[in-house]
Amino acid sequence: MLQTSCDVTALYDLLERLLNGTTISVLISLLVSTLVIAFTTFHLILSVAAIFSIAIIVVLTLAIVLWCGWTINVVEATIIVLTIGLSFDYSLHVAVGFKLSKNYDYRNVSSTVGVPVLLAALSSFLAGLALIGANTQAFFEISVFLMLMTSLSVVVALFLLPSILTVLLRRSSLKVIRI
Repeated sequence: MLQTSCDVTALYDLLERLLNGTTISVLISLLVSTLVIAFTTFHLILSVAAIFSIAIIVVLTLAIVLWCGWTINVVEATIIVLTIGLSFDYSLHVAVGFKLSKNYDYRNVSSTVGVPVLLAALSSFLAGLALIGANTQAFFEISVFLMLMTSLSVVVALFLLPSILTVLLRRSSLKVIRI
């Protein structure tokens, strides 16, 4: 394919705007997620830990996708922004479970929110698995992303986030920090 300098410039402009737009979209999505978690839990430690776990999921998803050799184009930029929204639900369930727990006991929280989180993850993973055989590159990437993001979200929400919350909440149980 032969491209003129005008086409190359247009492609460069698109990629530059895509990079800037993706960064802004990620920041806006994290801000909205922070507000929703803060107004849902009204607890500073729960909110910060949940947003931290969502940020970890986004970074891990992006790192694995780039490690697999994907380049950031329109589909991948959309996938990055969608990661925040799709991973938000798992962390929010765990954070609310800890808020409702009397003594911040992970066994109590996991018995309450573990099954709903796992079933939600299973449905998302199966949706991605259904698309894995797609001949279209965009559908294939979305399927891989959905399965990857779901797997990372479940691991982070059910193992990392509770570990962080257990340590922080038990340490600060004498001095409750409310928003």
